[in-house]
Amino acid sequence: MDAYAGRALCGALAALAVATLSAPTVARANGRFPAADMLVVDPRDPMHLALRATYGVLVSNDGGTTWGWVCERAVGYASSEDPALAISSNGVLLAGMGGKLARSSDLGCTWPKAESAPEGVVDMTLRPSEPARVYALTSRPSGVGERGRPRFRSELVVSNDAGATFTSRAVLDPALTVLTIDVAPSSPRRVYVSATRDGEAPDSVGVLLVANDDGRTWSEHRVELSRGERGLFIAAVDPKHDGRLYLRTGGFSANRLFVSDDAGTTTRPIFSGTALLGFALADGGDTVYVGSRATGVHRASTRDFRFEARDASPVQCLLATAGKLWECAPATGGSVLRVSTDGGATFVPKLTLSGRGPLACLGDKGGAACSGEWAALGALEAQIAAPRAGASATARDGAVPDAGYVEASATKDAAPTRRSPTCGCELTGRDGAPHGGCAVLLGALAAFAGRRRARGLESQ
Repeated sequence: MDAYAGRALCGALAALAVATLSAPTVARANGRFPAADMLVVDPRDPMHLALRATYGVLVSNDGGTTWGWVCERAVGYASSEDPALAISSNGVLLAGMGGKLARSSDLGCTWPKAESAPEGVVDMTLRPSEPARVYALTSRPSGVGERGRPRFRSELVVSNDAGATFTSRAVLDPALTVLTIDVAPSSPRRVYVSATRDGEAPDSVGVLLVANDDGRTWSEHRVELSRGERGLFIAAVDPKHDGRLYLRTGGFSANRLFVSDDAGTTTRPIFSGTALLGFALADGGDTVYVGSRATGVHRASTRDFRFEARDASPVQCLLATAGKLWECAPATGGSVLRVSTDGGATFVPKLTLSGRGPLACLGDKGGAACSGEWAALGALEAQIAAPRAGASATARDGAVPDAGYVEASATKDAAPTRRSPTCGCELTGRDGAPHGGCAVLLGALAAFAGRRRARGLESQ
């Protein structure tokens, strides 16, 4: 997963924390520009996708040809949050947030929260070969430690029933600000957690925790952070090469991408740039892509890690699946999701703000709220489209459905498009209205406010 946050300006972030945690939720008043920053795929059905955006969650059951939108309130989180997303066994959608984890077993129609569901989910992952087994990393504030630094109750919880119930596996060091979690496909009992540990102010130290007994006992490996780097994130774990994983740093200035071939005992940098928000492994781990807001997509063979520049458009997330490279983007380019079939050399739009509508099945639970926010997104789309006068009318106005720019093709072994047995989840079209240096403090925001920025998917 990718994951699938900025760490600076303590005073400004403290003010932001207060505002974020105390302000009431107002439709489309979160002040964030429309963008997508996390895409996940069903491990058993590459046609089933879920996309996290700054204005809600979007789901597709036909490989990205059509999308249905679910507003934040229907899922159950505040508009200032970025929930961790995962798709577990039988297509169950999971959304981890500051409150209780929400679970949808009907393709996004309803999102009940079990009484025993974990709270404060920072990140989630699962084994593609065993998608009913979900690992969730939780964190909640637990007081103040030395030098006035916040402390957290961070815990690994595990589900064996696609997120219906969880049990505690381990409580982690309260001095750590935990950030991401992943498991090793080639070593079934190995679990990784990335974190930061307080260093001498204002710096922090990157930490990789490794457990070889399915998360019960942990060893700690230190990853030195350079000045300006804030946070250590797991970008991916190689599906075949035992012990190989990729890490990256966050921060407002230079970020780095690392590789380890010994399960994190040692690491070496292989790429550097600004705002490295996208990462993807393709071709069974033989090809690596890294994406940046500043310089677009770069590609390399994992034999030599010699990166070459590909498309130069801004990147906020990457996902490689079923022969395609998906790219999240800010809406300023006309679309929030694009796809490439030529190894990242060119991308075509697959989703615009106005090219899809809310899920028709939301009903009384959240339909009315989502419909009102849909109109607000339409007004925003008009404002975004206006400066792009030179663009084609189709792309600018969203007259063609989101994926009308490219034919989506299913792989030979793709499962047929599913329909919910309870509410149908058919997608509506447009409804007449056009539619959206302080690592510790940011760690507290991530744990307490649920801002999900995992792996190469974080927005800074």
